[in-house]
Amino acid sequence: MSTISGAYLSATIGNSTIEGVMGWKARETVARLDGQTGVHAGYTADDFGSKTLNVDLQLVMDITSTPYLLISPGTTITNLKLYRNATDTDPAFLVPTFKVFDADQGATVKDKFSITASGSSYGSYTANDPS
Repeated sequence: MSTISGAYLSATIGNSTIEGVMGWKARETVARLDGQTGVHAGYTADDFGSKTLNVDLQLVMDITSTPYLLISPGTTITNLKLYRNATDTDPAFLVPTFKVFDADQGATVKDKFSITASGSSYGSYTANDPS
């Protein structure tokens, strides 16, 4: 299990590119499976199960210069690419299908609209070593 944060993102919803990322945080988890049987003599025998990538996205959209994209619970984001740095050639995480389960929205002065969205990978994803 690891947690990584970054400040650059590339993703699309349908055919529209998401603009205005402020930051992201990704956490990889693996399900804990109970594999204990009598042969384990009363000791636990947990094993690894399915991997999941949970991500928190922080977006700020300037709705005077970019189209507003609704990101709400139930949104599917395709080809989510999370970069640690704008100059990186490979994303830290590449998520072909990302499902949004929670989202907060708010507005600020000067036509800025903020969204915080949380969700999980759906199916496989790729994690790249930062070194």
